[in-house]
Amino acid sequence: MAGGTALLGLAGTSLTFGLWWAYHVIPSELVGHRHDERVLAAM
Repeated sequence: MAGGTALLGLAGTSLTFGLWWAYHVIPSELVGHRHDERVLAAM
């Protein structure tokens, strides 16, 4: 079932990227630059 494994991996990657995008992009849109500074400070 290589096809099923590949599909599961793709779904997991898409979900991870979606969560990352929601966490980083949406707060920066709402809050502005303060969120960006917090992210840089955490790195």
